[in-house]
Amino acid sequence: MPLKEYGVLAARAVARRREGAVDTPHYQIHLQDRQGTDYRAAVNVMSQESPSELLYLVDDSFQHPILGLMPSTTAGWTALPSRPGGPNLDFIRGNLFDPAQMRLLPPDLQGPDNDLADLLDYYVQRAIGDDDAVLYVFGERFGPEPGFPDKVLISSLAMEFMTFT
Repeated sequence: MPLKEYGVLAARAVARRREGAVDTPHYQIHLQDRQGTDYRAAVNVMSQESPSELLYLVDDSFQHPILGLMPSTTAGWTALPSRPGGPNLDFIRGNLFDPAQMRLLPPDLQGPDNDLADLLDYYVQRAIGDDDAVLYVFGERFGPEPGFPDKVLISSLAMEFMTFT
């Protein structure tokens, strides 16, 4: 299913929230661009199809020509036109990595370092602690609807505030 407005967000991670076992659990990341605009990235950690585990790959030394096409770290949201040779992520045709290196990981299990949410938490917590870290989040923008604040972002901020006071 094609996305209506595909793009990339270049922003800093400022907070995160793990969702427990729900129909479609997500790992929520609160981001801010250099202009102070708030964003929420909802990262799906479980497929609705069986098996529910998602494939993942971590490459701490990723090198690819697509990196030279990324927008500035101060860009915030950038719409990306659908065309070959652009910075759009296409894991198969873009030859970004060897798909055989991908591994299955459950979405959220009891215990440390054993699920996709734990893996995301490790990297997002590092990014939150590093003022120079910039996350590039690819996908389609959604909400908040005019006149309605983002309920997840508000509760995430409140949770972080309560944690650190």
